Amino acid sequence: MAARNSIRLMHCASQGINSEQPTLSDERFETANGDTCCLIFQTIHFPGVQSLQQVYNSLLFSLDNAEISLSERLGNVTVRDDYGDIDGNTFHARIVSTNDDGVATELNCIMMSQLLGGGACGEHPRGIITIDSVDRDDLYPYKPKERIRKDVFAAFVLADDSTPTTQGKTVITLRRAVYIKLHCPEFELSESVWQEQQFETTRWGDVLIKSMRSILYATP
Repeated sequence: MAARNSIRLMHCASQGINSEQPTLSDERFETANGDTCCLIFQTIHFPGVQSLQQVYNSLLFSLDNAEISLSERLGNVTVRDDYGDIDGNTFHARIVSTNDDGVATELNCIMMSQLLGGGACGEHPRGIITIDSVDRDDLYPYKPKERIRKDVFAAFVLADDSTPTTQGKTVITLRRAVYIKLHCPEFELSESVWQEQQFETTRWGDVLIKSMRSILYATP
């Protein structure tokens, strides 16, 4: 179900867009409750790679390490609790990150991944990865009086878009749709620090893509 919904979402988001060119749409807004939301649609091409499987593996690895890598770049302290595989393709993790100002954010999410053959979802094989935040966790409940809650829904769809015009090179296309909500803090926080938190929220996407490229195009 998650795989089909992800493909449907990407199909709707790409209507009227030239998928042969890299694209990026970034929309941000604030809710009546003061929560900051961001909606991102992006198309990225990886030409000259070995296979869909290779790009799929690099995406899985990069997603697994994106929050940690971003924390290291920003000088944050991050604690991660991995709950492990639920059914072989579903992974549950909780991440708490504290910046130099002592402000902590928490993310509790489930990641589902699947590599589908052509007969399962259309004309071409696809790699599907989705991330969804846990709304309630009785074991580790959210602490809105102490930490800023971050909710994430993300869908990543990989497809082989190689054509005769690519001159024999394998071209894998990544389409991603990401919705992020940064809940308005329920504790005292200066406006400048809050704005910095909002800015940092979407930077993990840049870290993710850089990580994938460093893996795929690493010099032997």
